[in-house]
Amino acid sequence: DQTQVTAYPDIQDVRGEDWGYAELSEGYYAGTWGPGKTGILSVSKSEYMALESTPYSNELLDLVIDFDPFVEVYECTVGDAGPLSTLNFWSLHIEEGTLEEVCERVL
Repeated sequence: DQTQVTAYPDIQDVRGEDWGYAELSEGYYAGTWGPGKTGILSVSKSEYMALESTPYSNELLDLVIDFDPFVEVYECTVGDAGPLSTLNFWSLHIEEGTLEEVCERVL
């Protein structure tokens, strides 16, 4: 309902190498977050990581600039070849316009 932040990462989690998202082709991204639970903040990942402490939820709410950032959402699984090969696989399908053949569109 855009009146509260219910979950967000601790700064230490964001500083980890595996946190966040991977850029795919044509403006698509792969990540572990999903629609309805993600907003876009007015600060970058590096600015967030540079904070001295993790902000309180009400402070983060003031930083949200987009409560509904997704145009399309697909649920895909990581293949046996590993994450990097899988990201390349998804990018190829995005470029060919065939992503819905290998992933389920949920939005």
